[in-house]
Amino acid sequence: MQTTLAWWRNLATALGCAVVLAGCDMLAGDRAVVARAGGEVLRVGDLGTMLSDVPVFRVDSGSVEMLVTRWGELSLLLQALERGESLTDTATAFAVRWPDIRTNVVEAFYQPLRDSALAPARIDSVFAAGDLVSLEHVLFRAAEDTPDDVRRLQRERAQRARRQLSGGMSWANLMELGRSNDPTFTSEQLGVRTWGETEPAFERAAFALQPGETSEVVESPAGYHIIRRLRFDESDQLFTRIAADSLYWRTRDAHLEGLMASADVSIEDGAFDVMRQAATSPRRAREWERERLATYSGGEIRVPRFIQWLQVLPFAIHNSVPDASDAELREVLLDIVGYEVEYQAATDAGFVASDSAIQAAMSRLEWDVLSVRRTVGVDSVLRAGGSTAGLAAAHFDAWVHDLRNERQKAIPAFLADKLRSEGGCGACTGVARGRSRRQLSGRSGFS
Repeated sequence: MQTTLAWWRNLATALGCAVVLAGCDMLAGDRAVVARAGGEVLRVGDLGTMLSDVPVFRVDSGSVEMLVTRWGELSLLLQALERGESLTDTATAFAVRWPDIRTNVVEAFYQPLRDSALAPARIDSVFAAGDLVSLEHVLFRAAEDTPDDVRRLQRERAQRARRQLSGGMSWANLMELGRSNDPTFTSEQLGVRTWGETEPAFERAAFALQPGETSEVVESPAGYHIIRRLRFDESDQLFTRIAADSLYWRTRDAHLEGLMASADVSIEDGAFDVMRQAATSPRRAREWERERLATYSGGEIRVPRFIQWLQVLPFAIHNSVPDASDAELREVLLDIVGYEVEYQAATDAGFVASDSAIQAAMSRLEWDVLSVRRTVGVDSVLRAGGSTAGLAAAHFDAWVHDLRNERQKAIPAFLADKLRSEGGCGACTGVARGRSRRQLSGRSGFS
């Protein structure tokens, strides 16, 4: 074990872990502190013991910091439970389930727009405008690589079917034939479509139709189509739902543009470089409290808030930030500002979360906390009158030895944020709060 610990000390020194984790002086033996979490500490010797039997673990500053952060979050949660905190009160629900709460408030703010979009007169006007159309078609398949003689045969079949329609054959009968076992002839309802969703030749023919009309034979890369535009009475429920949704979002987007125009939004110089660095190292970036990305009337976006929003936005956006262009990052940042401006406008107008939304947030939080309690086994320790002090290290040790275990993700991200914010300086990672990105990036281990 001494050899293992000596190996770890050398490795930790090489990686600059004393600075990256910022919880100790220069590593001075096995008892040097790597990180603090409330009343608990993680020492070099403890960490070396945990990592010594895991040859598959990639030991570098980022991965070690990730694991130490998890140790800290778990330690803070256990200490809170030992103090008798339920972690399922209303205030914690608002802090942890804030995306759900905000969504409920903003949706209530915009509900009049949704109600207006459902007005029959507005739906009728959308149908008459023809920018949304309900379609169905039959297709005689002939891909672009189909031999010429086969394509000619399919075109002739399509033209024959079109003549049969003109001669009195019902569209319903033709659709039924298209549902036969012939894979080269199919029929289907395409639902409600708008411009830009289909192949250009198909689209031009479809949007030229009046309600109830049938097209001539239309050639596309898929083959030969005959298209029909449905009357309103044939697709009223589906059309109403999609048209109302389109109207609602069109009106809502216009309303947001107005809010943003009056919000006096300003993006800080260098904000996009900061966003890239923050997305690359989100655990450390949470501590860049002085680094401001944007301001707007009544508020601002600092790096910790940006990191929180990244966890809410689609993963594809989060994943693309480090390599995104300035123009792309500008759009991401403006979207985040827009979410904040909408919520501010809603609360200024007196809107609050509904009782059902609050109850749903609390129920979800209760389930999350219960899952952690069961996973860690904290209740049996507390019932026996014991202390949770050893549980974090013991469970962290199990995490390290089973890196693919889903229990690593047991603590909800925003609950971990709340625990860290209340845990004092050095909690979890040991990085002192309040330093700027420029101060931190000048220290060994930060890049």
